[in-house]
Amino acid sequence: MNIIVVGIGKVGYTVAEQLALENHDVTIIDTNEDVINDTLQDIDVIGVIGNGAVSKTLLDAGVEDCDMLIALTGSDELNILTCLLAKKLGAQSTIARVRNLEYSNDLKIIKDSLGLTMAVNPEREAAAEIQRILKFPTARNVTFFGHDQVDLLSFVANKSCSLTDKALKDSFSKLRTQALACAVERGD
Repeated sequence: MNIIVVGIGKVGYTVAEQLALENHDVTIIDTNEDVINDTLQDIDVIGVIGNGAVSKTLLDAGVEDCDMLIALTGSDELNILTCLLAKKLGAQSTIARVRNLEYSNDLKIIKDSLGLTMAVNPEREAAAEIQRILKFPTARNVTFFGHDQVDLLSFVANKSCSLTDKALKDSFSKLRTQALACAVERGD
């Protein structure tokens, strides 16, 4: 995929680095020339110096041919504006980091109105992830699929667990939800 990352702070750098490691074609945009030059020394990306909310900068980065633009600057408004402009200039999909909690209730409206593919509030996402994990405190691993419609759990059944020494069908009936045992591992 051809991906543009706007805003190369800690998160932007990490995202660009991971995408480059996954063999995506990554172009980074930042207003700080030193940040661009340092990043170009570390990872295999193309760098453009400029403001991501300016059409000339986006066109220099190849926005009209990009599959995805990810805006990760420190300004929510700049991220939203960058995505709006990128979408109008031809980006297939756009993701904006929106951290201000005042915007949280309006993220769906902002997303739908401006054609954003995704608007992410990292703090809210982290809190939601912690809340989901706390739903299953005895689970060793919890993975969520299908917008939280399916939970995949793994846990060790020990003496304190209600599944020990009982038939699985009896144990699952007490969970008050639909459940399916995909695998049971005993001993080796």
